[in-house]
Amino acid sequence: MTKEEIRWAAIQPLTGGMYLGAENAIGHPAEFILSFKGLNDIKKNKNNEITGCGNERHLTNYLKKHNRMPAYYQFATRQMFDGDDNMKQEIVDESGNSVNIYNKDLDLVVAVPICSGLSTVSTFGEETKNIKNCNMKFIAEYTLSELKPRVYIFENAPALFTIKGEQLRNWFNELAKKYGYTVTYFKTDTQLHKNCQRRPRTFVFFFKITEGNDEPRIINFVNEHISATDYFKAIPKGLKYEISPWRYYAKILMDFFLAEYGENWREKMHKKDLVSELCAQDMFDRFRKFTDDYDITDKQKESWHRKINDVEYKYKHGLGFFMFTPKMSIDTCPAVMFRNIENTIHPYENRLINLRENMELMGMPHDFELAVDDIHAGKISYQLGQNVPVKTAEYMVSEAVRILLNWNAKDDNTLFPEKNNFCMIDNIKQKRIA
Repeated sequence: MTKEEIRWAAIQPLTGGMYLGAENAIGHPAEFILSFKGLNDIKKNKNNEITGCGNERHLTNYLKKHNRMPAYYQFATRQMFDGDDNMKQEIVDESGNSVNIYNKDLDLVVAVPICSGLSTVSTFGEETKNIKNCNMKFIAEYTLSELKPRVYIFENAPALFTIKGEQLRNWFNELAKKYGYTVTYFKTDTQLHKNCQRRPRTFVFFFKITEGNDEPRIINFVNEHISATDYFKAIPKGLKYEISPWRYYAKILMDFFLAEYGENWREKMHKKDLVSELCAQDMFDRFRKFTDDYDITDKQKESWHRKINDVEYKYKHGLGFFMFTPKMSIDTCPAVMFRNIENTIHPYENRLINLRENMELMGMPHDFELAVDDIHAGKISYQLGQNVPVKTAEYMVSEAVRILLNWNAKDDNTLFPEKNNFCMIDNIKQKRIA
């Protein structure tokens, strides 16, 4: 087999980082993309103006622009997965016509299932978390039972690698046995893949058991970190979305520490987020005075005083508090996710990083555009965080390609000779742990 002969598909690629990384690693577009209703839709108001879109519209627009768009299919129904469903679902094209995708003889499938049940911000009970994991379970069983590729890869939360994810891992291990696969869990961090964005992630590899290959495959370690300063200096100027509307609270906080610590305020910070610095240095009174003299409305000042008073009370009484706060970028940047997209400080300029820079941190191509106008781009920017960085995905798929091209070669399992159908590799610690 050669790379040109690899037949692959993507399931629920969301904003597209996993798909684009796979395409880079393999060298040609997928046979098809398979997803769910709504994820490729455009939302319009009563005046027929575009106001939003599903995550995948950004990717499909980009692929069409470059004449690389594969067939796009969807599951005809969007049912919850309870472990006993018939996996052979009806598949339809974008016109709603039934299609048959069960004779594609795929070598590889990549996916980005939703992992909110394992998210660090999840506060759901165990029963609800299991429901939240249904998308991940459904895609895995559907892929192994119906598409039957030689390799299936999906990205998930770092918790899948920990005690918190043990029950789910056991489910995947049993699923692999049921359909004749082995499993390799690979924990890594985005910053180790030619990036400066720090975000732990778990990738799960299912490998089809064939004669002479009935052990988990080994994914190699990698550590190719780039400093935030070097990364940002390499971003071309003049790209679309170089917009970063000031959040007034972020500007006040940065101006406060600039006044307190001087031009080298970053080096003098004890904490990596600005509200934590206020707490650690007990600067509440000085900050309130600074806010009183600041050029914002009385309503904004009143709002700030309430927030800071609440933080001060909870901090000094040993209580937890939650407040969106600008975070520092020094050697690395905070993860591109949730409110960090709006609250991350540039590594060497006194401003927040802009929307384009968040896209660059995810490794999206320079001409990758959001499928809405500039007015609404900020409103759907959170979709960038529901994504896999392109370089991270490219490395993972490159490892799968390496194994596909050397399918009959044996990995070195001498340290773990027992016959498990799974293994766990921690790239952050550069260690195989099971």
